[in-house]
Amino acid sequence: MQANPEYRLRQPEPADVEALYLYLNDPWIVSEAGCFSGGLAHADVSEWIDSQRRSKDDFVWVITNMEGRCIGHCGLYHINSRNGSAELVLCIGDADSRHQGIGETVGRILLRYSFAQLNLHRLRAQAMKANVVAARLLHKLGFSQEAGLREVTFRDGQFQDWLVFGILQREWQSL
Repeated sequence: MQANPEYRLRQPEPADVEALYLYLNDPWIVSEAGCFSGGLAHADVSEWIDSQRRSKDDFVWVITNMEGRCIGHCGLYHINSRNGSAELVLCIGDADSRHQGIGETVGRILLRYSFAQLNLHRLRAQAMKANVVAARLLHKLGFSQEAGLREVTFRDGQFQDWLVFGILQREWQSL
């Protein structure tokens, strides 16, 4: 899937294991963004890639730069055709690629794909409450905060709250 001339989205490949391993275990990603628990081995990442390539309920892509190097990943998880719903996930793993608008552009592509191609009714997304960057991005994409979940994840010696966001197809169409 083409994102823009500077980067693109494609299925994860075995060659992506090293890049994914590095950022899935990155202390900032684990602690501040709350995306992953850390402590993953190369074999775990390889197994995850294999499972995602076989999954019928998830669409996952890596985000690559012009040189084809993996800088993050995104996806639609838990796609439920009957209810027309899925969970949007987006993570820019490469520290040098963060805060450059890539997440917003990729998020808009995922929204268009979800609602115009898959004809989903709603998308949800979650972010650790402390991750104000993710919350700001979701609001920019048109998501509304729907709920707060208390003390969901144990990080850095304390429990962390999470926020749940959602957007409906008709809300996306009116953006």
